[in-house]
Amino acid sequence: MRDIICIVGSIIASIITTKILATHYFNLVDGHVKDMIQSTKDFVDVAKHSVDTMKHRNK
Repeated sequence: MRDIICIVGSIIASIITTKILATHYFNLVDGHVKDMIQSTKDFVDVAKHSVDTMKHRNK
């Protein structure tokens, strides 16, 4: 009986630990993705401004 309790306890501890780690790493990756999206948006805005400036110079 003790063996079964030990096994079930180990399974529960493993599940909880896995969920905590998954949440932690998801938040890290999510933050990185948000930073990359913002960097890409900033780059596109600068590129649009540069293209608009070149168009107006050529007129």
